[in-house]
Amino acid sequence: MPQIHAVLVDGVRSQPTSDGQTGILYFQRQRPDRGGSKELNVAVPAPLLPFVAASALEALPQPEGANGPQPFVMPAKAVQLGLGPEGVIVLTIEMDMGARLSFAIDLDQAENLQHTISVALGRRMAQAFRAAAAAARPPRKP
Repeated sequence: MPQIHAVLVDGVRSQPTSDGQTGILYFQRQRPDRGGSKELNVAVPAPLLPFVAASALEALPQPEGANGPQPFVMPAKAVQLGLGPEGVIVLTIEMDMGARLSFAIDLDQAENLQHTISVALGRRMAQAFRAAAAAARPPRKP
């Protein structure tokens, strides 16, 4: 098997080209290359950018849980649900660094999402109620 050559980076930023056809990823190398440059720039055609993002997310370590690997969970800065062109339901999630991901979801997926959120909120409220009741309960006598 051939040896994999990779460059360690400690920063990345991006921007589209003026024509919107390409995304430029600007990586900051941890160590300069032989020429002294700490930049590693990659041009990615716009249609491939979602696959690059998905591949990067897929490379995240998946923590082990009781039932096997658990998905890596990222915090959401904001979540919006709305209607897009032609009435399609769109779920948009904004991440801390400003990136926004939007997903078109069909009616069945939206109904499942609504049900799942309702169940999760109910469980969360029940946990909070039990915790508040336990905190308010006087201590048991020995």
